[in-house]
Amino acid sequence: MKKLLLLFILLYATNIMAQEKTISGVVTADEGYTLPGVNVLLKGTSVGTVTDLNGAYSIKAASENTLQFSYVGMQSYEVVIGNQTTINVVLQSNAALLQDVVVIGYGTVKKKDLTGSVSQVKAADIAAIASASPALALQGRSAGVQVINNGLPGSSPEILIRGVGSIQAGTNPLYVVDGIITSDIRNLNSNDIQSIDVLKDASSQAIYGARASNGVVIITTKKGSKGKMKLSYQGYYGFNIIGKRVKMASSQFYEQYTNEALLRDDKPAAFFGDTYPINTVWLDEVTRTGQLVQQSVTMSGGTDEITYLVSFSYNGDKGVLQKNDFSRYTLRLNNEYKIANWLKMGNILSLSTYKANYPNTDVYNSAYRQGPNVPVHDSAGNWGNSNNINNVGNPAASLAYYHNIGKGYQIQASFWGEANLYRELTFKSSFGLDVGNDQSKYYTPYFIASPSQQNLISNLSITANQQYHYTWDNMFNYARSFNGKHNLDATAGVTMEELNSNYLTGYRQDVPPQENYWYLNLGDAATATNGNGGDKWRRFSYVARGTYNYGGKYFITGTARYEGSSRFSEDNRWGFFPSAGMAWRISAENFMKDSKVISNLKLRASWGLVGNDNISTNLFLYTIATGISYPFGEEIQNGSTITDVKDPNLTWETSQGLDIGLDYGFLNDRLYGEIDYYKKNTKDLLYPAPLPAILGSTSYITNIAELVNQGIEFSINWRDEISKDFSYSIGGNFTYNKNEIIDLANGLPIDGGSLGNGQTVTRTSVGEPVGSFWVYETDGLYQTEEEINATPHFPGTKIGDFRYKDNNEDGLLDNEDRIFVGSYLPVFYFGINLTLDIKRFDVQVGAFGNMGNKVYNGKKAQRWGGENIEASLEDRWTVDNTNSTTPRAFNNVPVASDYYVESGNFFRFSNITIGYTIPLKSKVISKLRIYISAQNPYTFQAFSGYNPELPGGVMNSGIETNPIPTTGKYLIGINLDL
Repeated sequence: MKKLLLLFILLYATNIMAQEKTISGVVTADEGYTLPGVNVLLKGTSVGTVTDLNGAYSIKAASENTLQFSYVGMQSYEVVIGNQTTINVVLQSNAALLQDVVVIGYGTVKKKDLTGSVSQVKAADIAAIASASPALALQGRSAGVQVINNGLPGSSPEILIRGVGSIQAGTNPLYVVDGIITSDIRNLNSNDIQSIDVLKDASSQAIYGARASNGVVIITTKKGSKGKMKLSYQGYYGFNIIGKRVKMASSQFYEQYTNEALLRDDKPAAFFGDTYPINTVWLDEVTRTGQLVQQSVTMSGGTDEITYLVSFSYNGDKGVLQKNDFSRYTLRLNNEYKIANWLKMGNILSLSTYKANYPNTDVYNSAYRQGPNVPVHDSAGNWGNSNNINNVGNPAASLAYYHNIGKGYQIQASFWGEANLYRELTFKSSFGLDVGNDQSKYYTPYFIASPSQQNLISNLSITANQQYHYTWDNMFNYARSFNGKHNLDATAGVTMEELNSNYLTGYRQDVPPQENYWYLNLGDAATATNGNGGDKWRRFSYVARGTYNYGGKYFITGTARYEGSSRFSEDNRWGFFPSAGMAWRISAENFMKDSKVISNLKLRASWGLVGNDNISTNLFLYTIATGISYPFGEEIQNGSTITDVKDPNLTWETSQGLDIGLDYGFLNDRLYGEIDYYKKNTKDLLYPAPLPAILGSTSYITNIAELVNQGIEFSINWRDEISKDFSYSIGGNFTYNKNEIIDLANGLPIDGGSLGNGQTVTRTSVGEPVGSFWVYETDGLYQTEEEINATPHFPGTKIGDFRYKDNNEDGLLDNEDRIFVGSYLPVFYFGINLTLDIKRFDVQVGAFGNMGNKVYNGKKAQRWGGENIEASLEDRWTVDNTNSTTPRAFNNVPVASDYYVESGNFFRFSNITIGYTIPLKSKVISKLRIYISAQNPYTFQAFSGYNPELPGGVMNSGIETNPIPTTGKYLIGINLDL
């Protein structure tokens, strides 16, 4: 019996073997070249092979088997073997780099057809960042783009594109959301966004004219598609903790240091104890573990006539600073209607509401300065104070009595219609609306925390802001291909916009302490004050763009915008902003068609002129004050006077940009990237020119400065699919940028960077970057009285104090001895990103950093007397430690010097996410993914302070005076598709 069974098995196996045959063939791309490394798999099995360097493969299979062909950047392909023994396959490009569509002004274009420099971040990368602002999705993902964030809930990150391009007229880019021009994108739910495109070169930006000199960020939200209704849910919950801390002095060291500082000034000691029962860590007393939550539900679908997408989301963020909360609800409705074969219409509606407890961030400053020997409350339950030592208030009391509540809403809407007028000619009209309303209440109750920290009568301030902004675009587009070789696309039209805004403020004292009584009419009418103001401006523009390419090899693009702005006088109201670009796709030439290595090689160059009119609307208008008494003869007469000196000839800031770039792709774009050289020269910068004091003003704003940004961008990426269960990608982008002032008002520099103690630490001067640190140069410490007497020094200098260099050797220490020691603007910045897909697991890692910039440790340089100090000062100069480089204990205001200038270099992991897609056999649930994520979990930094990212004004950035710490976010989330 066993022998018969064995014989049967052998016969069966032989029969199976007889049904197998050898299948061979060659796999090529749709553009004709062969594809090495294509995965060839028998469907439903683990049996497979890969194509060789010539794209050839060979595999044994049965007639009933199905072959699966997969390759990175190509559409997968399946074929049933049947009677075939030779199967040649052509794979079509799918999501390859060359086929990516990017959004440009008033249109879209394939990445391969671009003549300018545009970078894109897609939906998956945007949703991976747990933030109320989608701008953080750009952090470390685009060459030439810096995103600087202070981490406070509800705050707006600062975005710089190819450096700082203005001194007075702002540095933020123009935001365009579904065609709606806006200055605030915090209302957007990240899960609603399809893509973010950044226009970096002047050729791409010029079509936006006067708004584009700082770059353009175009955000496109998701839309519905034809098919059954899809329902998805995205949510996460997590916590927020302080990242880096600065170790502060213990009570023992604080008291010792304070006594030494008093002794230096010949004053008696303040502390005599030898026990230290109180060691208050003030940062812990005013902070907490924050919480984050997001809930988002999206429903989409459609028919041949209608597509729709509806989403509703909630974002909640409780910051690490106590009483700092932000919450937002967002509703979105994106619809498209096919009215007729030649007519489409649609709407994009977004409504968001928010509520915030605005932080009293000055508490961080107090927590840094208050002595650790001061309790939060004394034994009697009263607020602890330090009135006998310093004037720093009790940080916990400051929090308790601070009430600043805000709420508001924002409506963004776009209504559009597109008609096919005749064959290749279409017309699209789009009306965009951005309406916002913000209200805030700031209430201070009656309280006495200490003699120097009190408010003896309550007061309430209420502010209401309203804004209405519309944009109306009317564009014709003509697109036609002649003989399959000559391809033409032309757009022309007009666009107009208007903004109206106003504010109303009110103030009264003696308002009841209960929150439900915080109304102005319940306060003392005799103390009432109010204020009102607003703004209104208009723009009108003619725009045109034409693109031509021959056979997908040679590309030419030209754009022009003729724009008028009411922010300038009639004589200077109109500006013309042209641009031109060209490209040569070398890889499409016949002599490259047989290349098995080079899949894409495109050389491009562009030039353009863009503007900036981001100034106050009345800056060119004289204003007159009336009712001023003036003696005339023997009588007093009522008269009028001009309040300020104005320049009636103010005009645009203009940026002229040059970009030369190379797009490359190798091995069917498994290795790809871009290299760009750029130079952006900004002229007619608005700048405060000095005036003689006799004129009543010390300066006036005029176009009288020039600066340049030039640099190199380089991005490199590798992606590969090893098997159906393992694929990965890794990429990096690197930017070198040099910022320099070329010309300034009569060569006179401008000083900034105030520390609030009479010291300034930055100077903007010809030949230097904007806002460069300008300080005295230290030269060791004085060791003897003879050294002090033999050199120039500041009054009150003692042994153990800094010696400063007399750099001009005139025997005096003054501003002529200051030196430039660097700028907050980095010379080099970069980002690195990694993704892994291993079976059902997915991993994302993102990091970014800066190099070559400086920061100023202003909190250490803000000393008046008796404040706390950092533990690092234990190595200070004393009579027993004369070799120290740290000065002796002191209480006086320190001189701005290079001692406080530190390296701004850092490397930060911005995102580490691990996800798992749960296998399901469900007719209802199509996908269920869970993940854990860490946002900003760790930073490697040279700076001894809290955070090397220090946003601020152009001449005030990079100075840590109010130490807001970096925070790390840790969360768990779920993605569910039905």
